Amino acid sequence: MTPEQIQTLFEAARSPLLSDEQRGRLTLINPWSKSGPVAEVMQSEVSRINPAMAKAWIAESGASMSLAAAAAAQGLMPVTPELRQEIDRFTPVTQEQRNHEQIEWLKAQNPYGVPGRYLADGTYQPPAPGNLTHAMQLEALNPSLAAELKAKAMPPLTEQERFQQSQSTAKARSESRLRSVQHTFQARPS
Repeated sequence: MTPEQIQTLFEAARSPLLSDEQRGRLTLINPWSKSGPVAEVMQSEVSRINPAMAKAWIAESGASMSLAAAAAAQGLMPVTPELRQEIDRFTPVTQEQRNHEQIEWLKAQNPYGVPGRYLADGTYQPPAPGNLTHAMQLEALNPSLAAELKAKAMPPLTEQERFQQSQSTAKARSESRLRSVQHTFQARPS
């Protein structure tokens, strides 16, 4: 056993799912070469802690998941919690792979929505709302992609829209000044 393998097994053995007695009986052995509840806990923990090592140990031991778990992984049957645990034990995924899958899913969800617009045939397509939570997750995982999608979701303003926006801003400022002046004159004693 290499020092990295020992460290991974030690970290896996810290699982709260194992009792002190079970931890005391653990040996330096590939968890996929054993079976039973303790081996399943160790397999799950090693898959979570070091997916690359778990893949190597799975290949080394010749272990494989059940037919039901393989069918569920391919979408041929419903995934139960027990099958999900087995699938996760036998197909460890790195954090980079998880992030990539989450980014792709978030992209497909269109987190910034689509503004309403008229299509080429003259029909109006109403706006599709975005999802703030998905947008924040995407911005945390991949800020450049998030900025790109946000820019696509918010097309540039037309000349008329910019003019209207500047007009409304100027109107709001003048009303604010007027209220300030009115307030000043009301506050002065006669």
